[in-house]
Amino acid sequence: MCRRRHHFALMALLLFGAGCTQDSVLEDAVIPTSVSIPSSDPTVLVVVEDEPVNFGITDDTIRVGAIADLSGRLLALSRPAIQAQQVYFDRLNDRGGVDGRSIELVVEDSQGQVNLAVDAYNRLTRDAEDGVALISHVAGIDASQAIGIDPGSSPVLVVPTSWLSGWGDDSSPHHVGLGSSYCVDAANGVAFLSDQLTEQTAPRMAILTTPGPYGQDARRGALAAATELGIEIVLDDASLGTEQQPDPAQLITSMFTARVNLVWMSSGPADLATLLSAAEPVGLDALWAGSAPNYSDQLLGGGVAPSLNDRYFHVSPSPVWGVPESPAMANMAAALAASGEESVISTEFVRGWLEAIYTESVIRKAIAGDELSRDGLRSASRSLTVDFDGLVPNQTWSGGSARSRVTTSFVYAIDSAVWDRVSITAAAEGEGGLGFAAMDGNTPFQSDDLDYEQACGIPATG
Repeated sequence: MCRRRHHFALMALLLFGAGCTQDSVLEDAVIPTSVSIPSSDPTVLVVVEDEPVNFGITDDTIRVGAIADLSGRLLALSRPAIQAQQVYFDRLNDRGGVDGRSIELVVEDSQGQVNLAVDAYNRLTRDAEDGVALISHVAGIDASQAIGIDPGSSPVLVVPTSWLSGWGDDSSPHHVGLGSSYCVDAANGVAFLSDQLTEQTAPRMAILTTPGPYGQDARRGALAAATELGIEIVLDDASLGTEQQPDPAQLITSMFTARVNLVWMSSGPADLATLLSAAEPVGLDALWAGSAPNYSDQLLGGGVAPSLNDRYFHVSPSPVWGVPESPAMANMAAALAASGEESVISTEFVRGWLEAIYTESVIRKAIAGDELSRDGLRSASRSLTVDFDGLVPNQTWSGGSARSRVTTSFVYAIDSAVWDRVSITAAAEGEGGLGFAAMDGNTPFQSDDLDYEQACGIPATG
């Protein structure tokens, strides 16, 4: 197809003699924004085009979008992450921004509804000056899966606040896998549980998950790890959270009868509390572990606190608030406190801080490659190493993919004695805690006995 983008002769020879039809020229031509006709040759029209528009990027500002849930069921997860990002970007701007440009965080509230999240995505990514360069936060798996499916001519880089193995693969190439996936966490959780048994104890496992993407991604890792480690799976129930979910008492009784001593669970805090409450009177003597969304520290205010202390382990893609007591964690807490943020401490502040670090890093990478645009940011995301300031191990994306290659997880025991939900200001002074106890000095866990490529489809490079 012929293209004439800079000089158009007003003669039939150029239009037709070069093998182009008039329609094809008009179809392919860039609409000129300014035109001059040299007096020396009035038959030649010279088109002077503006520089390409980098939507969401000006000489002094980079607009970053966030699709948060500020009034729905994920409020407690999304709001702290957004607050952390705002504090991070404000501090960054006070220090000169990125290459002289300030970061402007543009937040949309999805209200926890997928259709509203899609509407928000379409507004944020429109090809206009008030669009955004990338999206640093999307609350909810369903929302993240629904956006960017048909991104059109100018798709943007998206950081989902969820940890599916598939982020960054062919079905979601513009989504970034940040941290370990549900699959990796489950595989590591199963391996960790197995390590807690004596050599004389034969492991017998129950795997309890939801049927949705989160539960099934975790189930994949749990099944693969159990199979590879020679753990007998005596129960595999993927119906939690549905009408087909078995009666809790009957489920626990069947686990007791089958002599289950290890339980992996990927559901939510309500199901966890229900099953642990049912397990106590039956006398089910098993160790439990679960994905990050499976647990909430607020359970420590209820009757299941003793069971959580005795037998539950929390497996997470990122560290929890205050554990470990590292310089990086202290710096984050101090910055949040200095901003006047008076919210109660939450691990979601840590996750929002990590999202902000990633956002700054990918912008700097694009600038270094002289590609500060939506296209350039997506390209930078596929060949990038991020230094997370010691909060988590550095993460690298390579091979032309934004898919996570992380094979380590953070594992915590539960200790209600250190549970005290104080304000951020008090926490910055060393008070309070969320009831987590670090395992092995909070060194991220990775099993030497697992093939992560086989378990979760990623190279075991950490």
